[in-house]
Amino acid sequence: MKRLAALLSFLVLPLADASETAPIGFDSAVQQLRSAVGVWDVETTQYAENGGVARVACGTFRFEWVVPDRVLAGRAEIPEWKQASGILFYVNENSAIEMASVGTDGALRVMRVRRFNVAPDRLEAHMDVSTDGGASWKPGHSQVFRRAATPGSTSAGGLRYRRRPQPYVPLT
Repeated sequence: MKRLAALLSFLVLPLADASETAPIGFDSAVQQLRSAVGVWDVETTQYAENGGVARVACGTFRFEWVVPDRVLAGRAEIPEWKQASGILFYVNENSAIEMASVGTDGALRVMRVRRFNVAPDRLEAHMDVSTDGGASWKPGHSQVFRRAATPGSTSAGGLRYRRRPQPYVPLT
């Protein structure tokens, strides 16, 4: 009976947590944000309401710190869609990474980001989007990020300055 209960817990618990992004811990969340700093070539797949692929396009994303180790600002440009947007990634009070963006309609969108197949110069991500403060979620888009090569730069990620390691200093 105990074995059956243990087996069922493995089947039920992951399904129960699948609708929410589990906290990854503050240090891990900060490390993920640090690894995103720089310029990326990105292929974006956007999904339709029915879950099918609506469209696919390539663009450039640039990420820089606004508040070191807490808030990362990004600018996304997808010329084919005539789209440019500002993005904020932040570590929330539960040490999970969330993303906020304002759509072309002026509505605030909060996104849950799941990263996978992560390597130093490549990663994949899937975003679910909520327009009602997180009460409901729907598929947003999937992306493949490849670190862009910046001409004339020899630093990692094409950054134009030398980035020294930063000690962790709590903001509270």
